[in-house]
Amino acid sequence: MLGISANMDFFYRHRIEGGWLNGTSDGGQLSLFYKMPSFGFITLEPAFRVDIYNPVKHEKYDKLTTYTYGLNMYAFDDHIMVMMNYYHPMEEISKYMTQTPDDEVYLGLQLTM
Repeated sequence: MLGISANMDFFYRHRIEGGWLNGTSDGGQLSLFYKMPSFGFITLEPAFRVDIYNPVKHEKYDKLTTYTYGLNMYAFDDHIMVMMNYYHPMEEISKYMTQTPDDEVYLGLQLTM
């Protein structure tokens, strides 16, 4: 099957300690995928994802946003999948300051029988 797929999640969490509301957090993610036409027994799927996490909702500038660029390769009727992802996180510390934690590269292998 060919085409574009999208996935979106959102969460809002309350934390209660000792009977008192001790903070809330929220966040979400948006993913986009495009399954390309097959090249013989191999199918490629470029992907893009944005994750946003705000650990203390009422703090204005404590938010982590991660951009992920990925490429999935399916082989032999989707029985073998190789996943390659590049993670680029950015953290807002204040109105005028952001910090960029180290970028990461992830390589994964999934086998399905």
